[in-house]
Amino acid sequence: MRIAKRIIPAFTACAAAGWLVIAGSPAQADIVHPDPETAKSSGILVQAQPSALSCTYKVRNVRKSSFLNVRKGPGLKYRPVGRLTVADGRFAGACSPSGHWVEVESGNGERGWVHTHYVRRLPAAADAPSNLPELSCAYRLRHVRKSSFLNVRKGPGLHHRRIGRLRVSDGRFLGACDSTRGWTAVKAANGRSGWAFTHYLRRVA
Repeated sequence: MRIAKRIIPAFTACAAAGWLVIAGSPAQADIVHPDPETAKSSGILVQAQPSALSCTYKVRNVRKSSFLNVRKGPGLKYRPVGRLTVADGRFAGACSPSGHWVEVESGNGERGWVHTHYVRRLPAAADAPSNLPELSCAYRLRHVRKSSFLNVRKGPGLHHRRIGRLRVSDGRFLGACDSTRGWTAVKAANGRSGWAFTHYLRRVA
């Protein structure tokens, strides 16, 4: 009986975290091609109201070889839509949690919810833009499929964290008139300003 009592709490903690051991690290890419949704949910799931992801977080209490599930809604009954690892570094999330869950952007760019026990909110200074120029020109996406999206990053390079994304369906969006080392400052669909790879942008009148 003593052994059983020790095992059950440990198993419950792992289930709440939603992580699995020996998870592979995600590939570095700025164009993301999400797979179509094939899983059908059973029962009625109430989708939470989307919120602005204007704060910054890091994963905590998760081993480097594991990952944290990002779920469709704020609870374990919702299916996973993505995941986060320690290697992902900083990522965007809502500033106010809903109970013990907070909405975030997962490693594949999908929005979802994670338990607040496994994420740590960073100071506001970590969320400041990286020397963004004036966004006075208009752009559209190019070389990006309708089912995909383009990551918008905090700085001009793949080593900077994702702070938003752009889709073909977003239409025109604001950006800087000049590029920096192949990157252009733009405004993402969530209203945050960052940097996108210029190759995937087309300047319009």
